[in-house]
Amino acid sequence: MTSINGVQIYRELGEAPVHTLEWLEKRGQLFNVIDPKGKEHVFVDNDLPRDSEITEALVGNTVGFALFTEDGEYVGSYRALDRAIAAQKGARLVVTADVEADPDEDEPDRGPDEPA
Repeated sequence: MTSINGVQIYRELGEAPVHTLEWLEKRGQLFNVIDPKGKEHVFVDNDLPRDSEITEALVGNTVGFALFTEDGEYVGSYRALDRAIAAQKGARLVVTADVEADPDEDEPDRGPDEPA
């Protein structure tokens, strides 16, 4: 699996043949996601090498592509691989801090000679 800028490209499958889905499931390569509307989407890592029969079934049943972070969080969907690649290259990792202060620690401790 290739990760660039902290995101990976996955191929979204439509109605793939049962034997293809079973093959992928046995190898732990299916990634199922339920969208906010309750619809299930099935993804596979776009970059993993597979048997030619499986690859043909995947290509023939691809409905789109999506980017996910390395932690499995959805970033966005794309109809074409070239658009997903461009988005992956332009992705930026954003780090935010979440700090909770103890209400008793609003003021730093001051020495006896420091003004308040």
